[in-house]
Amino acid sequence: QKMKTRLKYLIIPFLGLIISCASGQLKTTKIENDEAIIIARAFIKNNGENINTKWNFLWDERLWGKNAVWVEKDGYVFMKLSKGKHFISLLQYNEYRKNIPDNYLTVDLEPNKIYYIGDLTFNWNINKNDVANTGVVGAVSDAEKNENKIQVDLTDNYENMVKEFNEKYGNTKPVEKQLIRIE
Repeated sequence: QKMKTRLKYLIIPFLGLIISCASGQLKTTKIENDEAIIIARAFIKNNGENINTKWNFLWDERLWGKNAVWVEKDGYVFMKLSKGKHFISLLQYNEYRKNIPDNYLTVDLEPNKIYYIGDLTFNWNINKNDVANTGVVGAVSDAEKNENKIQVDLTDNYENMVKEFNEKYGNTKPVEKQLIRIE
């Protein structure tokens, strides 16, 4: 009996390990040499309804969540990424996850710059097939699942977003507009 209880605590859903407590949101606009800042708004529409409770998305890989960001309740995303090409790889909401095909949603970042990449709405009609598998094996198999592209709507809200960002962070550096590429 004791062993069973112990095992229950060991086999925690792998997601807890993947995503540490960090929100991924920007703490300061100070940029290291190989970093850029991206600002955006992101929403999930589930069967036409906006989800605005805790959800996140990952860049570039689906297993470790090195570049995961928890989206603020009003959709704001302010985060740092290293220079180079990046793609959104995974959406996560409660126990659901949705792989985004590699290089479907991409940005190219130069170091020491701030980019507005757009307001994104992921039209994800969540269903029971989107429940994440638990355990390490489940997480790995989920990460390798090749799923279809979902419809992503992109809106240019540059002026408002830059104003919001500058006010929130006391930013005076220029913000370049480079909308995310949907391929």
